[in-house]
Amino acid sequence: MIASTPIFVIAKACRSASPPSETLTLVRRYIDIERPKAALDALSRAPDDDLESPAYWAIRASGLLQLGRFTETADAAERGLER
Repeated sequence: MIASTPIFVIAKACRSASPPSETLTLVRRYIDIERPKAALDALSRAPDDDLESPAYWAIRASGLLQLGRFTETADAAERGLER
């Protein structure tokens, strides 16, 4: 069940997957410097190919988590695990 999997575990697993797009690299930086709103705004402009990437969903979940949007965090993490 997704609720028992910490988001950082999902994010770490996704970091070791395929190389990220430039957009995902930028968004990760926003997450690292605790700018989740900027991260989510940048994700909204991500190429369609990124939507199939587990990394996209892990990064999205991280941004949502930083904003305290817990239900959306769980949904994004679950979508990432489905990839």
